[in-house]
Amino acid sequence: MTYKAMRFRGVSVGFSVGFCLLASAAVGVGACGGSSGPAAPTIDLKVGAMVPRTGPNANSDWISAVELAFLHFTNGLKTAKNPKHLGLTLEERDTASNEATAYQTKIDFAALGAKVIVTEATAASIGANKANYDPAAGSPVPLVAFTSTSSSLNKPTATDADPLRQAALQDVANWFFRSCPLSDALSKIRLSVVFQSGAAGDVNGDGKVKVVFVGTTDPATMSSIAGDVKAFAAAAPNPTVFVSEQVIFDPGADPNTFNWSAVLQKMTDTFNESTQAEDGLPDIIVNKSLPNVAIPLIRTYNQARHTIAMLQDGSFRRNTILAALGSSADGQQGPSNIAYEPNASGRTFASEQQKATGWAPAAFESQAYDAMTLALLAMVKAASALDDPALVTPEQVRQALEQINDPAGEIIRTGSTEFAKAVDLIAAGTPINYEGASGPVNFDAVGNVLSKAVLWKIQAGKFVEMQVYDCTVGSDCPLVP
Repeated sequence: MTYKAMRFRGVSVGFSVGFCLLASAAVGVGACGGSSGPAAPTIDLKVGAMVPRTGPNANSDWISAVELAFLHFTNGLKTAKNPKHLGLTLEERDTASNEATAYQTKIDFAALGAKVIVTEATAASIGANKANYDPAAGSPVPLVAFTSTSSSLNKPTATDADPLRQAALQDVANWFFRSCPLSDALSKIRLSVVFQSGAAGDVNGDGKVKVVFVGTTDPATMSSIAGDVKAFAAAAPNPTVFVSEQVIFDPGADPNTFNWSAVLQKMTDTFNESTQAEDGLPDIIVNKSLPNVAIPLIRTYNQARHTIAMLQDGSFRRNTILAALGSSADGQQGPSNIAYEPNASGRTFASEQQKATGWAPAAFESQAYDAMTLALLAMVKAASALDDPALVTPEQVRQALEQINDPAGEIIRTGSTEFAKAVDLIAAGTPINYEGASGPVNFDAVGNVLSKAVLWKIQAGKFVEMQVYDCTVGSDCPLVP
């Protein structure tokens, strides 16, 4: 299905099966597909983007952040000297956080000539990276994920019954990078909230610390819950009184029409679904459900007037929650990555992103912006090093991803002016050091990053960052005074 191209802030936007943006610093702007108007760029560099327009992680704000970064970069390219006459094309597809869809989309992007791909959630990233390790799926392409937080990825010791999936998880050839930190970094915050409430976690004073973990039957959620249960048990101040319970359920095709009565009963009664024994009321509920399930769950929980405190997961912090729940969301709390750094990079991004979405940035929006920026910086760096930039390869872009955050390089921040500066510095052979909207985004040896984390609480319909933890200085994530 093809839609007529439309103008958006000086960049031609067109939709043809997916989403495509085309901009040229050298010869102006033309519609996707090379229709009437100014000539296409002399050298067209393609970047692919897998985004969740639909599915359990659907979030238009993340997509806006990806597109904002591309817009800022192409506007910067237009004002840079750009001696190589580079142009950029964005090919965007909805992968719905689905592993199989992402696998095929990576193949499609490679066939289109994409030199680097921005990816979304863990399932999509695994699917895309499976295609990188499948000899039958075409040439590998570097991936930069913005919401793929699972510690199973970039893990040399990861195992899986599917050899191809195992290869994707281990990623020994280093095709997978991410601008978002591992979810493990949030565990300290979750633990402190639970065990610093009441008497070392005993909120209701019954002599036990009972934590109920709630989530759906999908493998990713169940794996996350299993990891949390293990971490909580190990961190309990008094293991002899710690009790965990797992309430796992299938919400069906439409969580909004699901009958929540039985789930709410199991979450809040004295019977333990895991041990099949009576062991007292919960002290806290840890909700691991994705937002499409969490919204009706919390709505019905509040309507039933339950009062046991609930701790939300990192994926909960998104503006669709605020829009859907309104004032009934007030009081919910949980950990997440910092929304954006309170510096020039973060503020520039936040101001422009809020203009685009109408909301203050929530979790993973700055990471989405940084993922696209990192991908474009690497592609321009790799291409600029060649006599003929059109011959740039995904492997050269992969290598460039490891070079765009040189500690001795000139600092580059967010926004079109800074990106123009970056293009000129790259053309001159000067090292750069990108300081992103979400933090320093310095890749380690396997392609992971560290950033600050926060404990947020919804107050008056807004996410308020109550405490900030600096996970860039160490795994203990010290509290920022």
